[in-house]
Amino acid sequence: MTTFVDTSGVIALLSTADAHHAEAVATWKSLVESRTRLVTTDLVLAETVMVARSRAGFDLSVSAGDRLLRPPFEIVWVERPLLDAAWSLYRRYSDHVLSLCDCVSFALMRIRRIETAFTYDADFDAVGFSHARSGG
Repeated sequence: MTTFVDTSGVIALLSTADAHHAEAVATWKSLVESRTRLVTTDLVLAETVMVARSRAGFDLSVSAGDRLLRPPFEIVWVERPLLDAAWSLYRRYSDHVLSLCDCVSFALMRIRRIETAFTYDADFDAVGFSHARSGG
């Protein structure tokens, strides 16, 4: 099984002040125990570091970056074909307030047939993906 890792999941996992922290810790333990393959993108890495720094300071931003840059994470680097697929999604979902980073995530998930994301971002639901939860 493969799960896509989104910024909101990493922030919730690392920040004790996050409203989803306890659930994120339980979900993370479940993902690790089940040896789920964890995939993210370089854009999520950049976004996570920026969000962590703005919400909780430099130390958490370094922890977040360090976490994503080592196993078990696979970072997919955005190249033109993935960007083109994301741009197509961005243009199609004009009725949603999505970032290009979100659309890259969605495009990668579709290309790799990943159905589940470690996220607390409702936009993943809106475009048809499910959320990883503790216990399965």
